[in-house]
Amino acid sequence: MNTGQNATQLAGISGDTGTEESDVSKVRRAVSDIALDEALARLDAVARASLAHWDLAQDHDLFLIKHRENAVYRLSTGSGEQFALRVHRPGYHSDEALRSELQWMQALNGAGLQTPKSVHTRSGDFFVVQPDDRGVSHQVDLLSWVDGQQLGSVENGLGGDRGSLASSYRRVGAIAARLHQLSTDWTKPVGFV
Repeated sequence: MNTGQNATQLAGISGDTGTEESDVSKVRRAVSDIALDEALARLDAVARASLAHWDLAQDHDLFLIKHRENAVYRLSTGSGEQFALRVHRPGYHSDEALRSELQWMQALNGAGLQTPKSVHTRSGDFFVVQPDDRGVSHQVDLLSWVDGQQLGSVENGLGGDRGSLASSYRRVGAIAARLHQLSTDWTKPVGFV
C-alpha cells in the first residue's frame, strides 16, 4: 500500500526543521544499521550451517567476536574446547590463497612458532565453501583457540604502560625475526600462492 510517504517521513523526520542534513544522516544510519543486522544474521546462518562439516559435539555456543574482512566467532563446546570460526568475505581470498595461508600457519606450528592450528573438516580439507541464503559462497575455516591479550585496538589505541609495551614489542621483534628465518628455510608446497 502506498501512503505517499517517503523514507524521511516514515522515519518521523520533517523536512522543515532546518536540520535536513543531520536528518538525512539519521536515515542513512538507520538504513545502514538494518543492512548490517541483515548481513550479520546471514553470516551467523552461514557459520551455523558450516559446522556440520567438522566433527564437533552438538552442544556448543557460537559468539561473534569481530566483524571486519572476516566474521570471527568463538565456538565453545560443552566439553570445554574452544575454537575460532572464520567466515570470510566473498571474493576476499581465492581458495588457493586461503589454503596457502592455512598451510603456512601449519608449517609455523610445526617449527614451534605458536599459531592457531587449522582444524580439518571431516573430509580432510582446510576449509569449506558454504553458500548463504542468496547463493553467495563463503569460505569458512575452523582454528584452534589461542589464548592471548591484544596490545591494543584500532578503536582504542595501545594500552598498558611504556615498560610493558616495550617488553611486548621486543617479544614481537624476536618472533618476527624467527618468522623471517622460517620463511627463508621453508619449502613451499605445490599450489602455494
